[in-house]
Amino acid sequence: MSIKRVGIFDSGVGGLTVVKEVRNTFPNLDLFYLGDTARLPYGDKSEDTIINYSYKNTKFLLSFDIDLLIVACNTSSSFSLPFLEREFKLPIVGMISPGAALALKRTKNKKIGLIGTRATIRSGSYRKEIEKIDSKAEVYDASCPLLVPLVEEGFFDDEVTEIVARRYLKGLEEKGIDVLILGCTHYPVLKPTLKKILPDVEMISSGEATSLHLKEKFGLGESPAPPSKIKGGLRIFATDTGTHFKEVAEKLLGENIELESVAL
Repeated sequence: MSIKRVGIFDSGVGGLTVVKEVRNTFPNLDLFYLGDTARLPYGDKSEDTIINYSYKNTKFLLSFDIDLLIVACNTSSSFSLPFLEREFKLPIVGMISPGAALALKRTKNKKIGLIGTRATIRSGSYRKEIEKIDSKAEVYDASCPLLVPLVEEGFFDDEVTEIVARRYLKGLEEKGIDVLILGCTHYPVLKPTLKKILPDVEMISSGEATSLHLKEKFGLGESPAPPSKIKGGLRIFATDTGTHFKEVAEKLLGENIELESVAL
């Protein structure tokens, strides 16, 4: 099938790490991004609430005649993907399967670390996916609820963020992991901080995993392009523009954006 228009949603600014990767890898795609800032964070919500929010986000993005949906939220991917796939007749890509597959490709000792929101860790989605592919792989996880708000505040490389991350990662460091799945789309911007703590561990980001998955499953084969060569459009929406979403988004993307408000 021909894919030209892609919808992407997350609970906040984090999914723009996926947008950035997809946009650079497939520069001719038209992308429509929704950050559900009014209902952030998803990580401490119930399963039913997460599914409800994900349904509304998808309905909104479908109004742009998208050819494919990317659920750029690990929490939503963990709980709502089967429901969305039943309700909507278009290809839907979540974060769990691509991330698990890439981690298994990169690990040498089959000791895989995972960090994510409470809901993502509670769901066991990554563990189930990894064990389905390779039953001998060992998964060690840790929920990191404070990292999302720190990213939303723009504390990408800050001593407070490092202190919090060190506390969360202490248990994983002792397990001898050689790859770490960044099981939340907010986390890739924290790579420099995480690398200070786990210098010899390879970080698996949702953006990279998603782009590889799009190439393999849908045959999207464009080469990475510098920003000046990007031809596809990008529209960014938020359910609450009263936050400093625009400021953080521009810092993350490295460009000025026009932020549009939407009520869901």
